[in-house]
Amino acid sequence: MLRNMTTPTTLLTLFCLVDGEANSFPVDIEPSKTVAHLKEFIKAKIPDTLNGVDAKDLNLWCVSIPASEDDDKISILIDNVISDRKKKLSPLTRLSKVFPDELPEETIHILIQRPAPQQSDALQPEIAALRKQLSDITQLNAKLKNTSITLGIIEKRGGKKIVCRYMADTKTATLEGLQQLLKEHFEQFEGDDYLQIFAYTPGNSLPVMLTTDGQLRSMLEIAKEEGWKNLTISLDSPAKSFSKYTWPEVVSQYGIRETPGLIPAFDIQPKTLTGGEREVLEHIVKDCTFKNNSYVFDKLASELTRSSIVDTFMVAATQLHKSNLFLAQQRQMSGMRGHGPVDFAVVDRVHQNQVLGVTEVKTGEEFVQGMAQNIVQLDVAVQQKKRKRTDDDDETGERPPTRFKSFGIVTDSYNWTLLECTLDEDDRLSYRVNEVVFGFEKNLRGGEKELREGCENVFGYVLALFDLIMDEIVNRSSYNSPVSRSSSSKLTKRIATGASRP
Repeated sequence: MLRNMTTPTTLLTLFCLVDGEANSFPVDIEPSKTVAHLKEFIKAKIPDTLNGVDAKDLNLWCVSIPASEDDDKISILIDNVISDRKKKLSPLTRLSKVFPDELPEETIHILIQRPAPQQSDALQPEIAALRKQLSDITQLNAKLKNTSITLGIIEKRGGKKIVCRYMADTKTATLEGLQQLLKEHFEQFEGDDYLQIFAYTPGNSLPVMLTTDGQLRSMLEIAKEEGWKNLTISLDSPAKSFSKYTWPEVVSQYGIRETPGLIPAFDIQPKTLTGGEREVLEHIVKDCTFKNNSYVFDKLASELTRSSIVDTFMVAATQLHKSNLFLAQQRQMSGMRGHGPVDFAVVDRVHQNQVLGVTEVKTGEEFVQGMAQNIVQLDVAVQQKKRKRTDDDDETGERPPTRFKSFGIVTDSYNWTLLECTLDEDDRLSYRVNEVVFGFEKNLRGGEKELREGCENVFGYVLALFDLIMDEIVNRSSYNSPVSRSSSSKLTKRIATGASRP
């Protein structure tokens, strides 16, 4: 790898290349020296290569040609360097004027041209023709050997703005690699293993969906041959929006019972509050009282108004686990079954892309739909960071079987339903439910004592849920060791407790 910059002794390190050759070499020289001095340094550095040539007869060109490890196999001719990328140097010019700024890294700075041999006038046309043939052959070989390409990625709905740079090899590029790059720049598709990429090629108004590595490589070869600078794409997911799910659809797709009350019970008990937790409870009671004096909490209260109470409990619980978790409102999630923002997401602070808990706030008549949405959201959350099993996992070629969990809350601020989603060793999904009645309106009307009792009850359940989330962080951390990921994927069996999917 070429490295260059001014040394502590103020020497310039210039990477030089003889015209028509492939291997560059460095020359260290003081900036106060002239180009004529540089010729002498070069002659002394490679005497065998320049045997029979006087240093004064060399022609030096200032160039800026990016180099890489593969470029050591490709010869460079001064005739092939475009005019605005080269400048012939005068022997009298000082190097400090040629290179006034810091030298770019991994770059050829000087091309060395031998003096033209003295030939008879009769041979000049033949020599010129041979030089042209050699130049054409060199360019063709370079084109065949250099299969790398860099394209600016433009998302069609974002106008002409380049979102990122895609660097790939036309022979080895993979669709998974492109997907991973795009997920880094499009947060809404983070963790989505089913991201679809549509490419718009010049002259075609309709996009082409990229589905295989071979298809991607063919497109990149055309892009390189035709000199594309950018690639316009659009992204999509086969999943539907979380907000579009209804209870009958969830019953059909997940094989769960027809009414929420028939789903197996989630055996979770409220946590007994300690001293520090009771101090936080005082803040909850005070905040709920303030909000009750400002808002009207009745059946007509909006989802946003109810969300303010939910926020109080979620922030309080997160505060007690702030070194490990953080809370994100309207967090974008995407997976095979659904995509969209969630009201509250409890996220692993270390990895920051593992959503472990999801809270959905709904008003009265929409509560059951909120249950449906949360079931799909927890499915997406539990699938996000489960690695595909590979041959590196253990001696049997698979990771040890492990269960994964995600946790949810559906609430209208006074009825709280806690959900547990489990993905077992055989990739089967199951759900359990626990209903907690806060009675927020009633407790407020009953006075401070009743309000405190209701707040303590709900807060105890929320903290118990957060303890389970902390256990899941340990579980996933032990499982998600760095291994190579397989490009193939297996669809998870979405089969819930005791019932087969239709």
